[in-house]
Amino acid sequence: MKLIEAQKIRVNFDGLSILQDVDLELRKGEVLGLIGPNGAGKSTLLKVLIGELMPESGKVKILDGKKEPIAKKIAYLPQGQVIHWPLSVKRLVSLGRIPHRMPWEQLGAEDEKAIAQAMEDTDVAQLKDRFVDHLAGGERNLVLLARALATQPSVLLADEPVQGLDPAHGLQVMELLSRFVNSERGVIVVLHDLTLAARFCHRLILLHQG
Repeated sequence: MKLIEAQKIRVNFDGLSILQDVDLELRKGEVLGLIGPNGAGKSTLLKVLIGELMPESGKVKILDGKKEPIAKKIAYLPQGQVIHWPLSVKRLVSLGRIPHRMPWEQLGAEDEKAIAQAMEDTDVAQLKDRFVDHLAGGERNLVLLARALATQPSVLLADEPVQGLDPAHGLQVMELLSRFVNSERGVIVVLHDLTLAARFCHRLILLHQG
């Protein structure tokens, strides 16, 4: 089964063509790399896939159209995300569990387990009581990745998740994304580092001028 299938995606902004009849599919068990120069439409394509942006034409099918809230199926890690509130690391990571709880419902044992595992996997458990706005940029990136992993989605979309990280943490993030993928899950990751793309991605999609 295809986790995501997009067909003939076309996006225009102010008369400028951003995406032109783009086809994409994410299969179970793969890391799909999205590469290309700045302005090629990579981030725009991710926003179309999660439903944040409606295309001019084309269609996107998620998990063969299964009737389930998209927030449970897909976790999205945007590029350069700004954190507006002085939250602790653990509190921010716990927000990844919102799709699995009723409004105002307290965290349960399964939630706590998912949060702890996500923080351990991203090497931020020792920061759990620190405020996110006091962290370095690379540390914030890892915390935001932990929040996405805590959702336990079937699909993870990551827009330049290694940006601002030193080489060691960049490798750690890509290894983590590779481990996240199994026979039922998949990742789409935007990368500019072609060495990492060649090492960790099963397939690559090159976007150029839409």
